[in-house]
Amino acid sequence: MKISVALATFDGGAYLHEQLDSLASQQCLPDELIVSDDASTDDTREIIRGFAGTAPFKVILLESSHRQGYAENFSRALSRCSGDLVFLCDQDDVWFSEKISTMTAFAAADEKTLCFMNDALLTDARLNSQGISKWQQIRAAGLPDEAFVMGCCVAVKRPLLELALPLPPAAGAHDNWLVGLADRLSLTRRHEQVLQYYRRHGGNASGFFVNQSSALSVGNRVRRKLKSLPRRLFSGEALDREWAWEHAVWERLQQERGQLSIMLEENDIQAVVRASQAYLQALESRRMLRRLPVWQRPSRVAACWRDGVYEASGGRTGVIKDLFLARRRTRE
Repeated sequence: MKISVALATFDGGAYLHEQLDSLASQQCLPDELIVSDDASTDDTREIIRGFAGTAPFKVILLESSHRQGYAENFSRALSRCSGDLVFLCDQDDVWFSEKISTMTAFAAADEKTLCFMNDALLTDARLNSQGISKWQQIRAAGLPDEAFVMGCCVAVKRPLLELALPLPPAAGAHDNWLVGLADRLSLTRRHEQVLQYYRRHGGNASGFFVNQSSALSVGNRVRRKLKSLPRRLFSGEALDREWAWEHAVWERLQQERGQLSIMLEENDIQAVVRASQAYLQALESRRMLRRLPVWQRPSRVAACWRDGVYEASGGRTGVIKDLFLARRRTRE
């Protein structure tokens, strides 16, 4: 396989040297490193140019004159990658020397799977670790394994990349879109091997609570649930975002049937499209409910419950929100 690494940078000078050194020290070197810089104001671009002069592989630096945001920055880097297997890389982590060789072996041995993830050891800014991995934190929080979505641990094969790009506006984070599509197609494989450090230094783009470098306790879980309860019960924005994301998935599945045929059998494609459409309809039913006056909702909520809408989306919390959230216009 031809191996590409897509690195998105922004003011990463403090930690970038260590990450670049870890790429140059890989047992299996990549064929190219594509760096997209989001108008850094520090010495990030100078560091990249200096590294390009000595790197044992091709380095391409894409520069921007204005901020685009991390998702668009990664999208630009990914779109320039030419590899058969493409690794996503953050500017402030450190990869173990066997990461690329191990993940490439996984990809070579598993032809049908298109998205691969490795585990990462959580550390502080100085790479000190308490021996806790991201996947361990996910499980300690009581979350399903599918909640383990972290771009810096992802490698994707080209067919999935060509399906996922360009990122739609509703995608939000680039890694959620890539892994979410792969999960939807049942083409993701999460491996428990720890193959890198995931540095937490206070300036990380992700604030997901399971990213803390100390072990999560039962108390952490209880406090989090209590803290998030008002947002879960009284905020209506999440349903609109979920609908927009699912609509983007459904549109992409409709537009890229030819690309899907490279990945799946026709029966599987039809099943995925039907499941996406059914989920989108469930979300739309709930959005329609929230346009009604509160006094008109109970009978409609009961009908949705009988039809399995809440089994597909929202559960019991969704019932409470749909009954009592203030009426408002729903964003299209």
